[in-house]
Amino acid sequence: MYARVIFGKVLTQNQNVVTSFYRNEVVPAARQQQGFKGIIQMVNPETGETLSISLWESEADMKATENTDYDKKQFAKLASFDAKGPRRAAYKVNVLEYSADQ
Repeated sequence: MYARVIFGKVLTQNQNVVTSFYRNEVVPAARQQQGFKGIIQMVNPETGETLSISLWESEADMKATENTDYDKKQFAKLASFDAKGPRRAAYKVNVLEYSADQ
């Protein structure tokens, strides 16, 4: 499994807008991508720092979404909320564990 991590920082008044954007646009579009396994979007309400982790079945699946219309549209919209512009990185997931009651 592989993870794409997007780091950003938004103004306080945009925090709920970014969360809605993920729920209403990013998640439905990501579900249509081959190999998509899940996504976590977080914000520090005090600093406005955001973190998004999308999980992919394989590195090939994750990379296949890069520089596509899907990727460009989502990243451009996200960049409109972030004055410095979001930054991304890719990681290989070595451990992913959920509690038994999940």
